[in-house]
Amino acid sequence: MRRAVWSTRRATLDAIPLIVNFASGATAALPPRGRAVR
Repeated sequence: MRRAVWSTRRATLDAIPLIVNFASGATAALPPRGRAVR
């Protein structure tokens, strides 16, 4: 059980940078579109 929890936590920590990069890229791509539409 502990090993599974640890591996899950490690996988989550490894995924955080990818999620942050995706979120920052999405937020960086969205505002110009909103300005262009308006």
